[in-house]
Amino acid sequence: SNLAASGDDSKLAASGYGSKLAIDGKRGVCVSGERDCYVKGAAGTLVCLCLYNNDGHPVRLVTGKIGEGGLESSVWYGLDKKGVVGIDRRLCV
Repeated sequence: SNLAASGDDSKLAASGYGSKLAIDGKRGVCVSGERDCYVKGAAGTLVCLCLYNNDGHPVRLVTGKIGEGGLESSVWYGLDKKGVVGIDRRLCV
């Protein structure tokens, strides 16, 4: 699934493989609970990504806030074994 919201206080959640979620409004929340998912948001957006092992079991849940801890607005982020990583935006169109 591909989801986008531009209003303030937006909330998006996706559970399908390869989902892409984007929020442009203030105080948004982006939650992706499935493998190979990507999120991006405006400064202040809370994001959550889940990492799965090869057997399909969840092994790590990572949260962050865009604009803090090195997370930049308008950058697509995914999760791998090392942690949150910026993704080439061409993969997320």
